[in-house]
Amino acid sequence: MQLPELAELPGSVDELLALLSAAAEASGQKALLIIDAINESEQPDRWQAALQAMMSKASRYPAVSLVISCRTEFVDAVVGNHGLPAAEHFGFEESTETAVRRFAAEYGLDVPTFPVFNPEFANPLFLRLTCEALTTLGTGRFTLGSAGLTTVCGAFIEAANVRLSAAGRCDFDSRTDLVDVAIKQLATIEGGRIPRVVANDICSTLLPNRSWSKSLLKGMLDEGILVEVGTDHLSFGYQRLGDVARARTIAEKTPTAVAEWMQSLGTGLWTERGVLGALAVLMPEQHGVELMDCADLTKPVPYDLIDAFLESISLREPTAASARTEEFVRVLLNADRHRNEMWGQLVRVACVPDHPLNAQWLHEHLTSLDLPTRDTSWSLSLIGALDPEEHSPIRTLIEWAWPTDQNALIRTNSDTAELALLLLGWCTSTNDRRVRDSATKALVALGEREVDAFASALLPLMSVDDPYVVERVAAAACGIALRHESRAAQLAGLLHV
Repeated sequence: MQLPELAELPGSVDELLALLSAAAEASGQKALLIIDAINESEQPDRWQAALQAMMSKASRYPAVSLVISCRTEFVDAVVGNHGLPAAEHFGFEESTETAVRRFAAEYGLDVPTFPVFNPEFANPLFLRLTCEALTTLGTGRFTLGSAGLTTVCGAFIEAANVRLSAAGRCDFDSRTDLVDVAIKQLATIEGGRIPRVVANDICSTLLPNRSWSKSLLKGMLDEGILVEVGTDHLSFGYQRLGDVARARTIAEKTPTAVAEWMQSLGTGLWTERGVLGALAVLMPEQHGVELMDCADLTKPVPYDLIDAFLESISLREPTAASARTEEFVRVLLNADRHRNEMWGQLVRVACVPDHPLNAQWLHEHLTSLDLPTRDTSWSLSLIGALDPEEHSPIRTLIEWAWPTDQNALIRTNSDTAELALLLLGWCTSTNDRRVRDSATKALVALGEREVDAFASALLPLMSVDDPYVVERVAAAACGIALRHESRAAQLAGLLHV
């Protein structure tokens, strides 16, 4: 094991553990040996055996506890059946809306006019980089909440390039896009870990004759694009950025070549889940082809590709959602294993104006189903959406429309509000009373701020063949009419009173 080397200490693992144990006993505290992001190692498949050995060694030192972290999608393959106590960290997911508002205020950006469904914004680093990019690029509004992953990553890179091009930093012509060029070259190095000497050669070739303080490599380290791993390796500071960079290189090839690349991975397909997730976004954006179409569809599609497709729905540009995308969406809505996740992804794009799969599409799809089918699919997926331990996009929607902090500044626009109201109306179809009641109150809270949008959503909702929906939407209309007496006659007309 290389742990002592990574900790920049001499000796063996046993000597490292003994050192930690002695320090713990001297301080009267517990010592933690924390190994972060084991899925990013050069050979992640070796960790199952290595962890058993580490656990055995650590058990001989009661004052030392072993802690590891691993991205959720890699846990089964990298960690396996470990028997360790486990906890899942959701970042800002429990309060993404609040985090976005606070970060926007800190960076002097206007708060969003839409519910923030993009799961990446639950990542504190992603959110910080987004705000820094928007500030550097002179944007006064939080405009990237509904943008695709590649757009956001492109903004990161563009902003870093602008900052590093300054005379006091690396001093180069920003139009040469040196940061982007360097990232593309670094992304071609397999294994995730980049030898420092190789990174230095790439950066020095792109920007020669610079002292260390003005070198491109130091600039990229200072910007957090790269981070040091041990004494002689680097990696991308934000793994998703590295995944996108590698996927961009692969996506420059033809779909046939991409298919051959996936086939070459064989049973090791799971090791490239991050890159597959980025490719599932890039292939439809650049080639108009779904990544799953690059697989052999005469055989069962690997779950890794299905998961990548599901995740891509909320991360791709809206224009990259095609008729073929819709075909796969319908298939997965009929698959027991993937149905609930598919509904969740549709909720995440429901409030994006002009998105082919937004709430208008959802409304048309749901009305095409008979009531029993809808109840055992959509309505069933809503049960428990507001449970305390549940991290659902439905909670995000309701808390955005009806914030718990009544003093929170809510900015909306009519197009987004109409889509949100249409979706909230459908949330009242569930027999989960807590979800139904909260969705009804959210309808009133948002509808009284956007009466015209509510009126537009009211008509299609009143024609739904579900008494739960009709009852709650009518109740919301009555509540809004009491708050806006001048609009009461209009709302009553839409209720066919």
